Amino acid sequence: MDRSREPRHCRRVTSLDTMPTRTAPPCERVPDARSDVHRRVPAGLGVRGVMSAALVDVILQRTPYMTLATADGDGLPWASPVWFAVGDDRALFWVSRPTSVHSQNIAARADVSIVVFDTNARVGEAQAVYMRARAAMVPDGAGVDVFSRASVDVGIGAWTVADVVAPAELRLYRADVTELSLLDHQSSGGRDIRVPLDR
Repeated sequence: MDRSREPRHCRRVTSLDTMPTRTAPPCERVPDARSDVHRRVPAGLGVRGVMSAALVDVILQRTPYMTLATADGDGLPWASPVWFAVGDDRALFWVSRPTSVHSQNIAARADVSIVVFDTNARVGEAQAVYMRARAAMVPDGAGVDVFSRASVDVGIGAWTVADVVAPAELRLYRADVTELSLLDHQSSGGRDIRVPLDR
C-alpha cells in the first residue's frame, strides 16, 4: 500500500473510544515516550510543602492518558481514557470526534472530573492527580499548538488549526481545572486520602 496516500490522521492519537489504538491501521504503531515505565515520579516530591506543585506537574507531564469522567444531561456517567497534552497553565487539551459519548456529554454538561495516574506503579506506591474541571470544545482551535508539541514529542506528528476545525472530522477540546488534589501518602499509609492544592 502506498503510505504517502494514507490520511494524515492515521498516525495520530485521540480518545480510545474514538480510535481504539494509538494509530489506525494500516499505519505502524508509534511508541509513546511518556509511557516509559522507568520514568517514575522522583522521590522526595511529597504532598505537603512547596514541592506539591512540582509533583503535580511531573505526573501530568509524564503520564500519557487521563481518565475523563463526564455525565449527560440526565446525570448518566461515562468514563473514557483520553490521550492528552497539558499547557503551562495546566489546561488540558485533547482531540476527539464531537459524536463520541464524552464529547456529547461535555456539550450537555461542562462539569467533568479527571484523574491522571501511573498504572505501572506498585501497590502502595501509586500517586495520582485528581481534578474537577470545566470542559468545552475549542471552536477556533486555539491551543492546538500545545497538543501539537506533545504529539511531535512522541513521534506522532504535528497538528494545525486546520486539523481540528471544519471540514476536519476531529475537534480540539480543553479542560480548565477548578479543583486539584493529590493522594497524601505521608499520613494516609496509601489509603485514598486526598490533599486539596491551590490551582
